[in-house]
Amino acid sequence: MFTQNNVLIYKELKEQYPKALYRLVEWVHSSLMGFQKVMLSQLEVEKETISIPEVTKEHAEKATEALLTSYPRSLFDFFDLNKIFLTTDYIFEEGFVIAFAGYKTIEGHLTRIEAEMTGIKAAFATLETQL
Repeated sequence: MFTQNNVLIYKELKEQYPKALYRLVEWVHSSLMGFQKVMLSQLEVEKETISIPEVTKEHAEKATEALLTSYPRSLFDFFDLNKIFLTTDYIFEEGFVIAFAGYKTIEGHLTRIEAEMTGIKAAFATLETQL
């Protein structure tokens, strides 16, 4: 979904916004554990009767990296939980802009994805200062 430049987003965020990224990893870990629990309940089996590995923080870190590089739009839910509400608008002749309280892109972007990635990075910076 994103360009090759976005493949490095996890490493960039880890260096620049370690507390905010840690919060995201915790959210992903909790989500994975919840998903596993629902999956097991729908299978109607006891966890002891089948071999399912525990969801570790390492798994969550890998899943977070995959999420950031393949489907970062899902981060809007994460930022909503942290009271950072991103919005994307298309302004005729300017392009796509993204905004949240205290932040708005100055220049329009050619694609919604570019605007969203700009906003996501800015939201990480904002969350980092709030933690």
